[in-house]
Amino acid sequence: MEPQCLGDDRCGGLEHELTQCGGAHRCSGDTDNRRGGRLTDRAVNLLLDQLAADADLVGENGRPALSAHVLRHTFGTNLTRSRVDVVTVAQLMGHKRLETTRRYTLPTQADMEAAVAHLPTDE
Repeated sequence: MEPQCLGDDRCGGLEHELTQCGGAHRCSGDTDNRRGGRLTDRAVNLLLDQLAADADLVGENGRPALSAHVLRHTFGTNLTRSRVDVVTVAQLMGHKRLETTRRYTLPTQADMEAAVAHLPTDE
C-alpha cells in the first residue's frame, strides 16, 4: 500500500519526510490495522509486549522490557551518539522544540567523558 496523508495531526518527523505529506498529517502505510485504520497506542503496545515476550526481553519487574517509548528514546539516543546534529534529530523525531528532543538524548557519564577526551591537549 502506498503511504498517503489522512489529515490526522499526530504524525510527524521522518514519516512526513518520506511520504512528503507536509504540514501535520498522519500517513498511512504499513502501520495500518486490519481495517485500514490507524493502529491504536494499545495495539502497538500489545504487539511490542508480544515481541518482547517472544524474545525473552523481560525487565526486573517481570514485565516486557520493550515499549514504543523505549524504541523512540533509543532512536533519538542512537542518532545523537552517531553525531547527528540535534536539529536533524528533532526533525526526524517530529519535534517542534529542541528542548523536547533534549529529553530523549541526555548524555550519560560515559558520553560526557568521551566528549572531554576528544579535546586537544598539550601532550
